[in-house]
Amino acid sequence: MLNGHHQSDSQSVGGQYAGSAQWKTPIATLSNLGNTCYLNSVLYTLRYAPRFLHNLHHLVSDLASVEQKLGSIRLKSSSLGRSAAGLATSGTRSWSSKDLLSLGQSDSNAGKSKIQIATEKLHETYFNLRAAESKCINSSSSDANPEPYPPDAFLAALREVNSTFDGNRQQDAHELLVCLLDNIRETCRALSARASRLQLQENGDSNGLGRQTTIDGEGGKQTLGNLRKSWKKRKEAKEARATDKRSSPTEERPSEHEHDERARPGWDFVADDFEGTMVVRTMCLECETVTEKAQAVWELCVPVGEEDTGEEPFRAACLSSEYLRDQNKYWCERCLRYNEARRSVAYSRLPRLLVLQLKRFSGGMEKITRHAPTPLLMPCFCEPCAARAADHPPAHRYILWAVIMHLGQTLTGGHYVAYARDSGGEAGEPRCARGEAAAPPGSFMRTLFNRPRAPPAGCAARDCCVPRARPAACWLACDDDLVKPISNEDFEDLLSAEPKMRSAATPYLLFYVKSEVG
Repeated sequence: MLNGHHQSDSQSVGGQYAGSAQWKTPIATLSNLGNTCYLNSVLYTLRYAPRFLHNLHHLVSDLASVEQKLGSIRLKSSSLGRSAAGLATSGTRSWSSKDLLSLGQSDSNAGKSKIQIATEKLHETYFNLRAAESKCINSSSSDANPEPYPPDAFLAALREVNSTFDGNRQQDAHELLVCLLDNIRETCRALSARASRLQLQENGDSNGLGRQTTIDGEGGKQTLGNLRKSWKKRKEAKEARATDKRSSPTEERPSEHEHDERARPGWDFVADDFEGTMVVRTMCLECETVTEKAQAVWELCVPVGEEDTGEEPFRAACLSSEYLRDQNKYWCERCLRYNEARRSVAYSRLPRLLVLQLKRFSGGMEKITRHAPTPLLMPCFCEPCAARAADHPPAHRYILWAVIMHLGQTLTGGHYVAYARDSGGEAGEPRCARGEAAAPPGSFMRTLFNRPRAPPAGCAARDCCVPRARPAACWLACDDDLVKPISNEDFEDLLSAEPKMRSAATPYLLFYVKSEVG
């Protein structure tokens, strides 16, 4: 929808869609609710984000299990005549996909925060998209296509959290993405707090039952008490390893303890996947003392420069340096005076899912339409990779898996459309730490999304919300209720300086996934 009017097929972003006649697997779409293309573009992008729906499913599933057990404990304390056996039976009930969907439809929302409800409604949206695809596949008509799904329930819950998204005005897709990820992160923290409270109530059981509370997950039942005993030690060990990595030229693969950490209820997968560490170093040019300050970053803002910067267009923009002089001198704690200094920005850790925001609206509402090169493959420029010898390439590389483009000249107008890499239904390389199979190291890099692989065995997310497997990997052009595959060649042409196909779209948000070079 461009200022309230949908584009015609002849002017569809991306030109002619390739292979649509041979594309038999149905793809669920989202309807525009009135200038909500910003919302749809982000929802499409996260649907195909590697492992995102997998982790979101476990978050909602664990929430349901913990709340079920807390409810049974409250019921036990208020119903003294109820037998312990009956309580134990109700407290260990497993949760199905229908149970998870019904969370947002029941009266149980009364005790939930607005943020948690928004997170559950987000999961419900993806559940309904998956269900629509399954319904078409099971339909007697081979040409059945899902009706566009209106994400109105999620949007209503989101507006309860953040009034910025009220009304029918066009909004910033980047601002929505940050709000959405922050909501999920707060939900993870709430789950962790409830799991702790559950353990305390369990340990204070006045009836002396002494039973261990279990969390029913797709990988089997896990004892909450046993998990909690070692969480503190694992956290301390993880922090120690992170300190060691600061001076190490390589990054270690996740250890067994880190995988166990990811399996606990309330694991903050948003921070683990989307958060990196920026290090700002300032050196006094008089005494050469270096001060260092580290801070978490969720995305990297990249100015749209006047010229291309070669094979690594974002490295120079992100690894910046400047001199502090004249009226902007640096106060040196050692010299006890203002001196000239040199300040540099580096990254001790880059996230697994790297988000780059091209600053096309800096300094005002008018958009900078200048071309910015968008590489499909990008060398990692974190400090451990940068410290490797010249004859040793970086240990990691980033692969482009989604782009959100913007059409129009102002931030408050125009239109958003998303391009996402459909990796054959798997949406990345799952490592669940719950007993599910993981792809061999480096296989994601070698396939470059070009060969579909089976979803992880034993995980209910693949039957609940993860997109259904496609016959082959491709790029999907997601334009509200129009979602069609395009070839790699057509997508690369869209990113070129002089596209052959008619398009006024410019990349605004770039999404990369880290992969080991193996």
